[in-house]
Amino acid sequence: MPTLRAYILATLCLVLTLCLMPVQWLLGQLGSTHANAVSKFYLWSVCKILGVKIIVEGALEKTPSLIIANHVSWLDIPVIGAIWPVFFVAKKEVGTWPMISSLAKMQNTIFVDRNRRQSVLVSRNEIRHRIMRGDTVVLFPEGTSNNGREVLPFKSTFFSVVENTALPAVPITLVYESQQGLPMMRRQRPSVAWVGDTEMLPHLWNLFKAGPITVRIIVHAPCVPENRKVMSSKAHSMIKTTLVETLHARAKIR
Repeated sequence: MPTLRAYILATLCLVLTLCLMPVQWLLGQLGSTHANAVSKFYLWSVCKILGVKIIVEGALEKTPSLIIANHVSWLDIPVIGAIWPVFFVAKKEVGTWPMISSLAKMQNTIFVDRNRRQSVLVSRNEIRHRIMRGDTVVLFPEGTSNNGREVLPFKSTFFSVVENTALPAVPITLVYESQQGLPMMRRQRPSVAWVGDTEMLPHLWNLFKAGPITVRIIVHAPCVPENRKVMSSKAHSMIKTTLVETLHARAKIR
């Protein structure tokens, strides 16, 4: 039964992607603002197909901002993008993945090569430009995904785009808290968390078979725009504390 479910969901996602990719590409070429709406609808639809239930605590102010989030899986992108019209910052390798790279490029993802200082500077300027023109950009400052039960140290480099400005840096905590209605335990997390050298397609297939998932997004108060290292430390503390407390509370329910 899980295998049949996976085939059905994979087919639906493929059909959705093939139908909307040309539309979004054309709108992007025309410079239409509707391209962002199509992107949001696409990511929302992917979550619906996968059976991802998203619960949001708190509200994101309708102002340009830098969203700071912990990183668990590639699924973070559709989860966040299904709720808000945002742009993402991704490592340069994402730009080489089959199909994923095409989707990311059409959604105007900002690619970063952290091993080249010049590339980092260019990306930092692009992020600041996007925010200044009115966009909201999502940053995963851990630089990689993890098991969803912890938060890795933050890299503070890109916090500098809002350093000593009036632009907010808003931390959010992503909590993958349940699967098929039950608290998600350690043995179930590999079906969602995308860590290490796990290959994309096998991980995607396991997620298709896994069953409905509940994700909680907790929006925190914006960090005061100040020194980037101070902002990074405060955001990390808020997100880590909230993640641990929320998972502990869900485990008690079980």
